[in-house]
Amino acid sequence: MGLTAFRRIQVGKETTPGTAVAATAKLMGMTLKAPLGDRRIVQPEEERGSLAGAFRSYTQAIGWEGATLSGDATFEDILYLLAMAVEGGVTPSGLGTAKTWTFSPSLTSANSPDTFTLEFGDDTQAYEVEYVLATGLEISGGVGQALKCSANLVGRQITPTTFTPSLVDRNVESALAGKTSLYMDDAGGTIGTTAKAATLLDWTWRLPEHFATIAHQGSLYFTAVREQRMKPTLEMTVEFNAGVAALRTKYASETAQLVRIEAVGGLIETGTNKKLTIDGAYKIVDFDVLDERNGADIVKLTLHGEYDATYGKLFEIVVVNTVGTLA
Repeated sequence: MGLTAFRRIQVGKETTPGTAVAATAKLMGMTLKAPLGDRRIVQPEEERGSLAGAFRSYTQAIGWEGATLSGDATFEDILYLLAMAVEGGVTPSGLGTAKTWTFSPSLTSANSPDTFTLEFGDDTQAYEVEYVLATGLEISGGVGQALKCSANLVGRQITPTTFTPSLVDRNVESALAGKTSLYMDDAGGTIGTTAKAATLLDWTWRLPEHFATIAHQGSLYFTAVREQRMKPTLEMTVEFNAGVAALRTKYASETAQLVRIEAVGGLIETGTNKKLTIDGAYKIVDFDVLDERNGADIVKLTLHGEYDATYGKLFEIVVVNTVGTLA
């Protein structure tokens, strides 16, 4: 009998994309909604002089897709989602206990994701999927909650296996909305300069359809990963105060904004805390209906990423933690 309590998710970073490896870490604080099927089985229609609807079948293609990995955005395990969805090959800086991971994908040369072998299942059966990467990423925060993250996963195929044994539970820390700050500055200025206090209520940052798989004739599996244009979006529900009212003018004049959303965690060493920082250059493309929450007027802003030459980036995500490697 498969018990939900015995589910687990384990990952190993692949040296060669598509070549399965043993898991090296258990993912903490996440759940996986994943199909157990991985093939497109076709029963062709044929004229055989019979009322039978099918006489044979064949596997047209093999590919594991439609999976979602989601949970609390912890300062530790969000690295896996960023490596799969934003940019692979990132190594941290820092000579002490604190490590700084900077995901700043190039805009002038191709980026490639890190790929992973994923193990998941329960006490009845474990499964393995190789060549796992993310096709989309979402990070969000709501008042009074932990930040959340979610990634859409694809992989080559699913195979029954046994879990890599003896992987320990690791200590992770959830980033909290109560320790998250919003900064907004006009393009041409310095990002992270102007704090918008008592303003941010809910927000969702998305990077949709960054990486995609492609199949060629000669194989039932996808054979390559291609990068698509990056189109980050940011939706924020904010209190309609004087600072937000001023943003209505920025919207009307199409004044680009440099936006920083930063969550601060526990102390690592003197002067350095865990952090999750999401920076980006945007245009405000919509002011939604003036609404109400607990007696305060609120409004939803929609921002779309737009390259700013002075900033020199489209977006950048920086994580400060104590993780030295994902290998």
